[in-house]
Amino acid sequence: MGKRRSESKKRYMSILMALQYGKCFHCGERMFPCQHRTDGRTGLLEATIEHIVPKAKRRGLDWKLAVLAHRKCNVERSDKPLPRRDVTRARALASEAQTIYSEEM
Repeated sequence: MGKRRSESKKRYMSILMALQYGKCFHCGERMFPCQHRTDGRTGLLEATIEHIVPKAKRRGLDWKLAVLAHRKCNVERSDKPLPRRDVTRARALASEAQTIYSEEM
């Protein structure tokens, strides 16, 4: 991932963190900002990108169609689909984040 895309992704994650009040999309517990460690690993309570449609179930990658979740919650969900009510909530959050992101650029 290029530096520009990486910076864009970090900015988008910070917007989602604010919109989600720093809470995990799945369990509602507090998340910690990702430390972007050089070894590529994250702590279990750090925020990770949770794709609304699992990567295994779609074509291409779009990190802008995502919410934030603890790494442990993200891993537990794996490639299972979200319940319909959660998809609606996730799409609303992602849409609001995209609007804010677009206005800042």
